[in-house]
Amino acid sequence: KWMPAMTTQRGYPSELWAVGHKAEETDWQYDILPSLKIRIFESDQTGLNSDEPSQTGNGKTAGGQTAKSRFPFGLFSGVGKDDDPSKYHTSSALIEAARNAEADLFVLNGLDGGVGVHLARELLIPNRIPFAVILKGELYHPILKHAISVLYENGHQRQQLTQRSIRFWRPVTEEEKLIRLSKSVDTRHYVPDEKIPKEVDLICIGRPLDDPSDFSAIFELSRHLKVAVIGDGPLLEGFRQKYPEITWYGDVPYADIPSVLNSGKLFFYSRVKESSPTSIAEAAACGVPPVGFIGAIPEDLISEAFGLRVSRKKYLEEIRDLLGQPDYLKRLSKAAREHAETHWHHRSSQHAIRKLILQIRAVR
Repeated sequence: KWMPAMTTQRGYPSELWAVGHKAEETDWQYDILPSLKIRIFESDQTGLNSDEPSQTGNGKTAGGQTAKSRFPFGLFSGVGKDDDPSKYHTSSALIEAARNAEADLFVLNGLDGGVGVHLARELLIPNRIPFAVILKGELYHPILKHAISVLYENGHQRQQLTQRSIRFWRPVTEEEKLIRLSKSVDTRHYVPDEKIPKEVDLICIGRPLDDPSDFSAIFELSRHLKVAVIGDGPLLEGFRQKYPEITWYGDVPYADIPSVLNSGKLFFYSRVKESSPTSIAEAAACGVPPVGFIGAIPEDLISEAFGLRVSRKKYLEEIRDLLGQPDYLKRLSKAAREHAETHWHHRSSQHAIRKLILQIRAVR
């Protein structure tokens, strides 16, 4: 939320838009940043794919007003911890508000379908309205060639975007479009706490969803180590019954996450698919060295200076070896905190904001 708030601070008023069960508006305030308007648009819940057209509505929010922000950041995603994101493919109210907005730029959050992709195809591209894309899991989509900027998070993503591959249908992104967007967490909220005992070997964050494969390494590690997991999802109760040796915290309030993270000697990110999770930066800010799989987590997100990337065949042996070196763990803990304070603080996105502003000035 502080990325559009900092954009407002630089003289370009911004809003954050999302999609949820019902329409509502709120203001968010952080530190000395200007107040940020957050607008939630009601989902049509039609189950449409992002390729399908939607029926536009009257464009009114709960307050009865259409958007008139000069520079809104449209960070479009589903809302609600128990919701299936596939339900939030479109919102006719949001699309109509965007149609009426006097906006210089929309910033879409991710390419994994959803209303952002739908908005780009239905409104932004046909009307040549400038938009940028923040990359998340998916790196390739036909709408990228129409974006004025592509914000990426690590060197591996940049390499994938700019190099041609045997998959000839994948678009190559021009270098001048690319903007590095650093991880950004509140390093005053996520802090080390030496008073909290290290009761578990591995603390993890993950949502128990329909595919349990992301938890297979956690299940195996729990046979040999003390493991705890933060995260809620439809498979949680089944996991609790089947793996009672794991501490399942479920949904943890934002205020309590740092204390739970601090209870772990290491933070383990278990996904084997390529990913760039913010939870690694949150753990590092708490001084909890992060661990992830080689091939899933890029080296510039977990470096050997403050964490460990493990193989998929010998991860148990490698993690056990690290846990057996308490002095080395302390050095990694200090280095992780220092890295977060230097590179992943809440103002780390200012460079990206400046570049976005320069690009939008160029296309006005």
